[in-house]
Amino acid sequence: MKRNHYYLGQKNYKRRTKGEKNLIYLLLFIFIIILLFSIGFFLLNRQHGSVVLARYGQIVDGFQTRGLLVREERVYYSPHSGKIILKQGEGDRVSYGQKVLQIGDLVLHNHQPGIISYATDGLEERLTPGILKKLSIRDFNHIKRDYRQLVNGDYLKEGQPAFRIINNNYLYIVIKTDASEVQRYRINEVVFLKPLKLNKGLIDGRIAYKVINGKEGLLIVKLNPFISEWLNQRWVEIIFIKNIYRGVVIPREAVFTKPEGEGVLLYNHDGSYVFQKVKVLEGNEDKVIVEGLEIGESLIENPAVVDFGRGV
Repeated sequence: MKRNHYYLGQKNYKRRTKGEKNLIYLLLFIFIIILLFSIGFFLLNRQHGSVVLARYGQIVDGFQTRGLLVREERVYYSPHSGKIILKQGEGDRVSYGQKVLQIGDLVLHNHQPGIISYATDGLEERLTPGILKKLSIRDFNHIKRDYRQLVNGDYLKEGQPAFRIINNNYLYIVIKTDASEVQRYRINEVVFLKPLKLNKGLIDGRIAYKVINGKEGLLIVKLNPFISEWLNQRWVEIIFIKNIYRGVVIPREAVFTKPEGEGVLLYNHDGSYVFQKVKVLEGNEDKVIVEGLEIGESLIENPAVVDFGRGV
């Protein structure tokens, strides 16, 4: 009787059974089928492109930024030293002759109508509407404030800021941006601001001045109305808006050019396409508003991957 002997270091080569071979062939066949299906699915989708609907919407021509606030305001200084008692509320409107502050036994009266604040930041006399024409980008980049808010019981030294009166008819915001962006605006053009940290709608403004220095520039905007929540703010986060366009919105990528002009590929329910001329009215990098389409019409978002659009 023949015996099988196995020694240390000797490999045991076992022949595969017919069933194991069939299993391997089956798994290989399944893998090939899956691979072919994936390739076909990719090519089919590439051939057909993505279908989107023309919808009514709006496109915002704007950008998010930080703005510098400039007010017409006057600071009044303490005539002597002592503890203080506030006679008005922060942000109250005061008229000429009203009591506004008591320092020791001395009561100070208001000398001009406006809005009162007991907060100062040391920039009130440097940043005024009158200097905006001469404001440089270097000045803008080096703005630093020293904020102080007075409350009842504080001690004021002689010559320190006591309160300020703000003319609510004047409020400006300065925006730094690219020189190419500044050149898109004209003096007195209406623009809009959307505050990011206030529960407010759009704020109207007009371009008052423009400054360009090399590749950078400043847009100085006069706001209407006065924003009371910004009474003691110097820097604010906003969305600066040149315009808001409304109409039939489609992806910019969907528009391509043929000899007869700009257009899109309308998608039919039977899977066919037809070229439809459109006119681009407005837009940004991603979306455009067009004339020549009805709301709800289907079109190809990426015509470059469809045979119809190739070579155009």
